[in-house]
Amino acid sequence: MTNRRLEKVNVNIQRILGTLINMKNQGEVLSPIVSVTEVKISPDFAIAKIFVSIMGDENSVKLCLDSLKNNSKVFRKELSENIYLKKVPKLIFLLDDTLDKVEKMNKLFENLEIPQK
Repeated sequence: MTNRRLEKVNVNIQRILGTLINMKNQGEVLSPIVSVTEVKISPDFAIAKIFVSIMGDENSVKLCLDSLKNNSKVFRKELSENIYLKKVPKLIFLLDDTLDKVEKMNKLFENLEIPQK
């Protein structure tokens, strides 16, 4: 497989799952905001790592991530109905904590004291 083909599949899975997750969350009153930030599919199309960013407090983030993991088979089935692949990959949902890391780095830089010459 070429990298271009993998990248196209990654983008399509990201788009489709983002839509499916938001449709699932519409009915829930206190659902956190969830966005699919990145998809990394293995070259053999067996596994897709789905990185999600979840806005909310720590407890709601954990509950939402657990819900995504528990419903991965449902999302896989719905994905198979919306994308043409010979083999629909197993979905592994992971929390994308990039924003948290950026925030920590910004705080470190703010507290950094640079001596004046």
